[in-house]
Amino acid sequence: MGEVAVADPAVLVGVISGQKTVHSIPYRASCRALGVSEAWFYKWRRRPSGPTKREIRRAEHPLVEPGESTSEAFQQLCGRWGVVQSMGRVGSALDNAAAEPFHSVLKVEYIHRHTFATRTEARLKTATWIADFYNTKRRHSAAGGKPPVEFERIIQEARARTDQEGRAA
Repeated sequence: MGEVAVADPAVLVGVISGQKTVHSIPYRASCRALGVSEAWFYKWRRRPSGPTKREIRRAEHPLVEPGESTSEAFQQLCGRWGVVQSMGRVGSALDNAAAEPFHSVLKVEYIHRHTFATRTEARLKTATWIADFYNTKRRHSAAGGKPPVEFERIIQEARARTDQEGRAA
């Protein structure tokens, strides 16, 4: 089965979605006919309208390759997402200081205790550990002994109360 060359993924998603509603053709059949995976279809359909927190973090994080963050394409991408670029000195340890404690915990508590058959497996299981344990259950001293998800919820609730009190006054 050949793939359909379409420049705009939104067109593919629209075609697949339209087939399901108009002709009652299952998404699986439409995806196969167009040469795209169902996973790609669902992922594209659920994508956020703006940049995700991860995309913003990755755009703000200093890049390893010299000159990569100063390329015109990268500057345009940052401008489109509203990301303000900053550049530290070459070899400055302070650029990575905020990320170092996390990487240390990740290696000590997870990576060094497991064996992975492939890099893909390592990435998937590490991401799962971060999402299912590190952010939701592991207590963090910087967050008053609470997991990050709980701490963030408390902060958001406090902000909402402050906003409501400010409007009421």
